[in-house]
Amino acid sequence: MECRSVSRPLEEPKVISAFSGKQAGKHVVHIACGSTYSAAITAEGELYTWGRGNYGRLGHGSSEDEAILMLVAGLKGLKVINVARGSGDAQTLAATENGQVWSWGDGDYGKLGRGGSDGCKTPKLIEKLQDLDVVKVCCGSQFSIALMKSGQVYSWGKGDNQRLGHGTEEHICYPKLLEGLQGKKVIDVAAGSTHCLALTEDSEVHSWGSNDQCQHFDTLRVTKPEPAALPGLDTKHIVGIACGPARSFAWSSCSEWSIGLRVPFGVDICSVTFEQLDLLLRQVSEGMDGSADWPPPQEKEHVAVAALNLPRLQLHAAISHQVDLEFLGLGLGSVFLNSLKQTVVTLASSADVLSMVQSASQAMLQSGWSMLLPTAEKQAQALCSPALRSFRQ
Repeated sequence: MECRSVSRPLEEPKVISAFSGKQAGKHVVHIACGSTYSAAITAEGELYTWGRGNYGRLGHGSSEDEAILMLVAGLKGLKVINVARGSGDAQTLAATENGQVWSWGDGDYGKLGRGGSDGCKTPKLIEKLQDLDVVKVCCGSQFSIALMKSGQVYSWGKGDNQRLGHGTEEHICYPKLLEGLQGKKVIDVAAGSTHCLALTEDSEVHSWGSNDQCQHFDTLRVTKPEPAALPGLDTKHIVGIACGPARSFAWSSCSEWSIGLRVPFGVDICSVTFEQLDLLLRQVSEGMDGSADWPPPQEKEHVAVAALNLPRLQLHAAISHQVDLEFLGLGLGSVFLNSLKQTVVTLASSADVLSMVQSASQAMLQSGWSMLLPTAEKQAQALCSPALRSFRQ
């Protein structure tokens, strides 16, 4: 984005002019966003902030909003390596190369880590973390987390929903070691609104806190008071984690991946699933080949892509586990196989199909080729389409 003195949304990405060009000379290496404010760290370790300024969250000594990015002068002389911004809670944390953590903004529930609930408008050192060599900081809803180079994790702030991971709902005003992760070397941490994830050097993912939206992959929706390993990820070679407000993400280094036959809210390999997906796909793809409703509304385009990605996931799981096609109702000559195949091949090969929908349908064909086009004759017919010829090449 270009820095502006007026507040208006941008529909497309724009370069921040103050960080670009030879005159600026600033190489940004890290960015972070809160709900209404932003931060950026340069290669030199300078911290810039801009956006909404209430509670002093920007660290410039006032509560004024800033439409133009400004250097956080209170950290001058220190090299900032990591920064975290609160959601709607207005606290900011910064870790510096010498292992220190600085905090500022709103201080409710002791989330600034210095005791009490007083806020401040310029960076102040969290003395309880002095000499612990902090490498990363995170902000959740009214609480904070710090990861040490040693692999230890500290948390503090608001305690309800077990978000701090200490086994109680007590508010904690100073950083406190997470005993539940002792013996594990944590290499990354992430915080949602009221839940957290920790990744160990052994690729284990531990979680704690609120589970109202099944953040812990547990449909019982039971809150986790202390860190515990997430099931089903121990063989996935997890290398990274992230949290949304009530979501959890983990990604793997494996070049090949597989998925179970039963995954809550994701996969249920049975004939009823394919019947329902076939019905959904036919409904949302109607007119997508340019025959009607053209151009389709953007919402319909997005739903069509989602409706293609769902059966793609099911097909991949079924093929990986060598599930019998007859069991799924997708045997040769079956009504559902012919219907599903016709819809997908049409979307993958018709010239008038929107590119995003066509790409999703071609990806589905690539994943489910052996099921959707099980015979050489069917494959040859599909490849006669110019669009599919270039796709297979």
